[in-house]
Amino acid sequence: MPGVESEHHQVDEVPLDPPLDEELRDELEGLAGVGKSLDGAR
Repeated sequence: MPGVESEHHQVDEVPLDPPLDEELRDELEGLAGVGKSLDGAR
């Protein structure tokens, strides 16, 4: 059942997105001080 395997791979990749975004946000907050802008956007 290749279809099932494909779905599993996609589902596995989804959770890996948010953590990377958070790390990038942390870097941006520290480098450019965008923390305040992100907090306001939230």
